[in-house]
Amino acid sequence: MKIFMVACCCLLILSACNSPNKAPKYDFKTIERQFETYSDWTKDKETAMKLATNDMNESSNTNCRSAGVGWSFDKFASKGEMDCEESAEGFRCKKKGVKLDCRRINER
Repeated sequence: MKIFMVACCCLLILSACNSPNKAPKYDFKTIERQFETYSDWTKDKETAMKLATNDMNESSNTNCRSAGVGWSFDKFASKGEMDCEESAEGFRCKKKGVKLDCRRINER
C-alpha cells in the first residue's frame, strides 16, 4: 500500500512539473476617481499632502474592486493633483483626478 501511495505522489509531482506554464491573460480597465474625503487637519501642508497620498495608495485596490467582480489594482495611470485647504486649524488635502489601471484575469 505504501509503494502504491509513493507511486501516485510521484506521478502527481511529475505531471505538475511537465505542465506548460501559461501566463494568465488579463483584461485591463482605467477608472478615474475623485477622493471626496480630506485628510485630517495638520499643522503643516507637507504632512497633509502625505496623508492624502497614503489614503490614495491604501484605497486604490478597494476602488478597483468597486468596478466589478474580479477587478484588482495594477498601477496608477495618473496620480492626479493635490487639492488642499487652509484654515485656522491648519491644512487638509485630498487627491483629485486619480486614474487607476485595474485588471482581472480573462477566463476565456
